[in-house]
Formats: sequence, C-alpha cells, structure tokens
Amino acid sequence: PFVGRAGQLLDKIMLAAGFDLEKDVYITNVVKRRPPGNRDPTAAEVAHYMPMLREEIRLVAPMIVVLCGRIAMTALLPAEKRGITKVRGEWFNVHLSNSMNAEESAV
Repeated sequence: PFVGRAGQLLDKIMLAAGFDLEKDVYITNVVKRRPPGNRDPTAAEVAHYMPMLREEIRLVAPMIVVLCGRIAMTALLPAEKRGITKVRGEWFNVHLSNSMNAEESAV
C-alpha cells in the first residue's frame, strides 16, 4: 500500500519506533484496487470493499489500527466531520464488527 518515498519513510518510522515490520505491522488499503486515473474512490467503491476490510481487521485482530490518509479516516470514522489534519493524533474507540472493538488513531 505504501510505496516510493512515502513507503520508505513509513518503514523508517516504524523501525525507529521499535516495530518488526514482518511481525508487528500489517498494512492494507480500504479500496483494494486503484480507481481509474488514480482518482479518489467513490462512496460506492468504499462501501463495496468495507466488508472485506472489516473481515481483514477481524482476522488480524490488531490492538491498534492507525489510519493513514483521508480515505481511511472517512471510511472508518464516517461520523467525524473534521478533516484529517484536525484529528491528527486523536484516539477513537470504534466498533468494527459484531465481535471486536479496537482503538484507532487518525494520523
């Protein structure tokens, strides 16, 4: 999901924080296929992939979910009306499925 300079920076940040990238970190996207022309996904495209994302999160069973980017934030925090820069660093408790809760941070 994160490639190029952004991916390299994320890797450096995770390593500096003491995470093992193979054991401690799982990265995924809300939308599993890039929309044509690299445009933002539509609400319908996000809705299509949400059951898959929720199942992924259920199977991985993370202690924390870090939301990187506006699309991830709006998909998992739909009631939040402030922009991503306004909620940066805040913690949210989000009900993700019938069987689990996780804490999420918008970054």
